[in-house]
Amino acid sequence: MRDAVAETGLRFAELDEKRAVELGCVSAVQRMQRQGRLSRQERLCQAAARSGQLAELQALRADGWPWDRDTCSAAALGGHLEVLQWARAKGCPWDICTCLGAAQGGHLKVLLWARKNGCPCDENELHIAAQEGHQAMVRALIEAGADVNKADDNGVSPLSMVAQKGHETVVLALIEADADVDKAKDNDVTPLYKAAQNGHEAIVLRVLIEAGADVNIASNVGVTPLCIAAQNRHEAVLRVLSEAGADVNKASNAGVTPLLIATHQGHEAVLPALIEAGADVNKAEDDGGTALDIAVQKVQEAVVRTLIELGADDGRTPLYTAAQNGHETLVRALIEAGADVNQAGDTGATSLFIAAQNGLEAVVRALIQAGADINKARDDGVMALFIATHQGQEAVVRTLIELGADVNKGTDNGCTPLSITAQEGYTAIVQILNDAVLVQMQHFSL
Repeated sequence: MRDAVAETGLRFAELDEKRAVELGCVSAVQRMQRQGRLSRQERLCQAAARSGQLAELQALRADGWPWDRDTCSAAALGGHLEVLQWARAKGCPWDICTCLGAAQGGHLKVLLWARKNGCPCDENELHIAAQEGHQAMVRALIEAGADVNKADDNGVSPLSMVAQKGHETVVLALIEADADVDKAKDNDVTPLYKAAQNGHEAIVLRVLIEAGADVNIASNVGVTPLCIAAQNRHEAVLRVLSEAGADVNKASNAGVTPLLIATHQGHEAVLPALIEAGADVNKAEDDGGTALDIAVQKVQEAVVRTLIELGADDGRTPLYTAAQNGHETLVRALIEAGADVNQAGDTGATSLFIAAQNGLEAVVRALIQAGADINKARDDGVMALFIATHQGQEAVVRTLIELGADVNKGTDNGCTPLSITAQEGYTAIVQILNDAVLVQMQHFSL
């Protein structure tokens, strides 16, 4: 095989030791042994047991190759009862990993034989079988007395583990055996939370909720199943949870609602489902930022448009923020949605003012074309042209003059754009202003 591959000019992908044993590839393990690359000689017998090669295992033992507990667990994991029986008859040791291997592989006959013949057992066999989705194994372990509500060393119950994996039939088997549907992990994460987190709609809809799971139990940081579904963009799960009574506006300990977390993640597709379920589109985080503010700050144009269509407030803060950061497409989107281009903040500064101050010529032009008052001053009398000249924003100064800014209007203390420009030493802008003053004087003389 290797020679045939070599003739094609392709490189043969070499298996590492662990993978070769997992696949039961005895030839690959033997090659490693010949090359001195095998970590343990017992790996040869383990590989033969894993793939169920009884004759090969017998030959290896006849040649004196050693084995250990991993040989039995490998046979159990592969479901090779005959190999396991022969190995035990020949004195091969075993431990709890043999039963765990049988549980992981879903081999009920192997597990029952091992238990019957005195193999040490582990309380986590049910967890492993559930995690792998082995329904028959789960039911057999339950009938044998396994505790369906016992958590593993990490605080995870079998039901929570299988809800995360999405094995619906195993979830049903556990619930039928009286598993606690609201039993939470140490961090208060319930099985429903894990199912919602991973988008397992069938489990959320047909099993856990119907079994009485509380849809509003939050984690220890206040994150609900609905919130985690929104974060992970599971729209179908969102709808199921909201229809089952989940509080769509319940915030986490950090003050973040499902709508806000979906906005943070840029998941515009789930926003309509949240709004339809009653989410408050204008509810703010603890720091005062709404979903629209967040979308503007993150330059998420699609999310901005979706939020506006769904009724988000298009007041000063989003437009001001978009203008401040030079996001022309967002500015235009907000204007199209009806944002007031002349609305000012506490100091009287408008979106045009902040765009002029930051030298954002394209945004300045868009705002003026949309009706922004080019000569609207801040509370201290400072206009967009004055602040642009003060900051040395030559391109913005040219645009403002072109579109009609009053070059002679000064601040409340009498300082004009020309005087401040000369003071700052911006010679090019001084020339632009002088030319503009001359043009205006000629205009008035006509």
